[in-house]
Amino acid sequence: MHCSVGTLSAQTFEEFFKQKKTQKKYLLEQIAALQTYAELAKKGYAIVSGGLSFIGDIKNGKFSLDKAYFDDLHRANDMEEITDKPAICQKMYAALRQLYRNAYSSIQSPYLATGDKDYIHGV
Repeated sequence: MHCSVGTLSAQTFEEFFKQKKTQKKYLLEQIAALQTYAELAKKGYAIVSGGLSFIGDIKNGKFSLDKAYFDDLHRANDMEEITDKPAICQKMYAALRQLYRNAYSSIQSPYLATGDKDYIHGV
């Protein structure tokens, strides 16, 4: 004797007698679900894209370029006030040492790959 236990799936009363109407109902539900999924996917891709752009900007140094630009403008204004050439040289030397310290400290960032750090040390 062979005994088999399984689940059977059959059409409901509504599905059997109102197939076109039921089919349209299911299609509308699927369309609504897909539209919701599409909206969520767009938001997710936008978030990921923004995050990757930010990471790339940090890795390429753009994040600090704006600050460096405005710092340089400030330093240029300071240099105009100085008329003494040795004082200008001392100020420039101090500014270069500060730039070197900033660059060296940014190399210690955990976000840079080892190859990037080696390249920066070589430069």
